Amino acid sequence: MENAYILPPLLNKWLLGQEMGMWKVALERLRQAKNIVIVGYSLPRTDIYMQYFLKAGLGPNVDLNKITVFNPILFRNNLGVDPECKAMEDRYGSCFSPQLKERIIFRPDSWRIGIKDELAGTFQHFVEAISKNPSQLFF
Repeated sequence: MENAYILPPLLNKWLLGQEMGMWKVALERLRQAKNIVIVGYSLPRTDIYMQYFLKAGLGPNVDLNKITVFNPILFRNNLGVDPECKAMEDRYGSCFSPQLKERIIFRPDSWRIGIKDELAGTFQHFVEAISKNPSQLFF
């Protein structure tokens, strides 16, 4: 991508000049989104700003259908006993209202079809899943 930009890890992400406009646009887009996919982000408890940002963006969104969280940790939880997986699910769940919490999808079963266990939840898995059947992700 020619205009790709990585926002540096900062406590207050509004402090920088051009980033302020990017965050405003992102907030507007979250408020209008029907489906959201979060890839590779574990939502650490220490990232207070992102928790606030997601709540501010998704709280007033009445058109939101689902939030899909895609992370290798979540695909390790075959038997429901992985503590890291449970902790991540709890972090995402506690970040949103009960109505939004019910719309979070952590591991769509259809995404396991044809994927090797060691690739489950990786970026390669995400690219393969979206290229094979984008409608399972977005609709």
